[in-house]
Amino acid sequence: MSGLALLVAVAFAGETPLVAPMAPEESVSDNLFLVHVGARSLDDDIFYDPVEDVGTVGFEYVRNLTGQSTLGLGLEFGLFLAGETDDSLGADVTAAFVEGSIGLRGRLDAGPVQLFAGAGPTYILAAIDIEDGPNEDDSSGGIYAHAGVLFRIGDSLRLGLDARRVSGTEISFEGFVDTDADYSQVTVAIGWGS
Repeated sequence: MSGLALLVAVAFAGETPLVAPMAPEESVSDNLFLVHVGARSLDDDIFYDPVEDVGTVGFEYVRNLTGQSTLGLGLEFGLFLAGETDDSLGADVTAAFVEGSIGLRGRLDAGPVQLFAGAGPTYILAAIDIEDGPNEDDSSGGIYAHAGVLFRIGDSLRLGLDARRVSGTEISFEGFVDTDADYSQVTVAIGWGS
């Protein structure tokens, strides 16, 4: 009996714990805010020539729906602006796009690295302006999909790359042939979580 009492006394004293303490499960940020800067290439490089390669900036908000530290699912909202102006045959040609999207986002966390992919519906407003010529706009729905990687820098800062693809849009500018606003896009993403 004295041996058992000694073992209990040592265990409570912290010298030799009988059961190793469980590490608390790491949690992820409920909210993730991202700013994107990059470029997109429009699929219809004949109609949009010479402005088929456009600069883009965007903002994305991700609300995590699950708190697991390894795998997770979230709801994402995106707003992107893109545009380009160029001189073609002595006239300025400007193409501009405003896009809003909502979708689901899956993620896989591996230490300081997070892989992610998302998809959903998107809506694009497109405009074309030719100096001393037509100024037209139209809008269309479509589907987007994207994937990328984020690296954790400090407690809340993230830095990474995002590759995005939009398809299924139909744009009709009056006086022009029908076209679309489909594109492929790559951006640098800077984010922070809360």
